[in-house]
Amino acid sequence: MTAAEPIAEAPATVGAPLPERDAAAIRAWLDAIDETDPEAGGAVLRQYHEDADARAWYLNQARPYLPTYGLMTDLPIALREPDDDRRRCDECGNLTTTPRGPRCRAAARGERPNGVATRDYLPMLGMLGRCASFVALLGDPDQRTAAERWPLFVEDAKRGLEAARNGY
Repeated sequence: MTAAEPIAEAPATVGAPLPERDAAAIRAWLDAIDETDPEAGGAVLRQYHEDADARAWYLNQARPYLPTYGLMTDLPIALREPDDDRRRCDECGNLTTTPRGPRCRAAARGERPNGVATRDYLPMLGMLGRCASFVALLGDPDQRTAAERWPLFVEDAKRGLEAARNGY
């Protein structure tokens, strides 16, 4: 008889409250597959809370029922389309909070990160986009620099910055 392998520790989110957005998406998925038994729905939600693998599987099934709005999203990076490389300003290390609200440190430095932002630029927190000054947060699975992610966009932004500095 062999010794049992140690169980990997589950992520900290196990047992965390179910966000209403996720609950609504899971309920919509259950409706779509004609699962109307309240006990079955309750079992799904219990597994969501207790099992990280089940949570990931249920959220993947419910993904089409999560709200997305084209350029705007509240979806975490892991639940977005795999080929969507855009990020929100609130997913960037250059975002800071001031008494006047959220601000972009890159714009404050005069970098004009998206080619047009001025020093008093107000980031649009829920809007997806590409930015020449983007800095990935530690939790982002893609830690590449903006120049590595979007080389053509970054070159265009640099040309726009130079033109602005030269008075064009």
